[in-house]
Amino acid sequence: MPGSRWQLLGVPVVFGTALANPADLRAYLDQLHQTGSGALLAPAMLRVLRSKACRSAIMFGDTLAPPQRAGLLAALRRTRLWAQCAHGRPTVAPLVHVPTLRVLLERRRKALGQQRRTQEEHPSSGRKRLSAIGLRAVLAKLRRNRTA
Repeated sequence: MPGSRWQLLGVPVVFGTALANPADLRAYLDQLHQTGSGALLAPAMLRVLRSKACRSAIMFGDTLAPPQRAGLLAALRRTRLWAQCAHGRPTVAPLVHVPTLRVLLERRRKALGQQRRTQEEHPSSGRKRLSAIGLRAVLAKLRRNRTA
């Protein structure tokens, strides 16, 4: 209603945070005036909600029990933007440089391929390769011998 006067009886509060910043309050009131409702979130409200989400989140350095860690990682895998928060801050810390890991894995794959070709060409090299099951059996036997 152009030319109408309104009296503000209270400052809107979003999850405990008052929209006391005059620019935020004006943007919120303009939206209410244009749309007739608060069904759409004003940018100021979105900022408050995003900030609340980050402040209440688990932060780097927080100690978590193993079940909490597993649950957090499972929930993170289900999100669309798993590597950042709503503000664009990182949510994960890299443990390995992926391009370097790819290079190392490729070198290993090539080395294993070369080793297999050498063994095929010279089968009597005297070295015997153990499978994972065979290795476990040998280790179990060594443990039994130590305790006996």
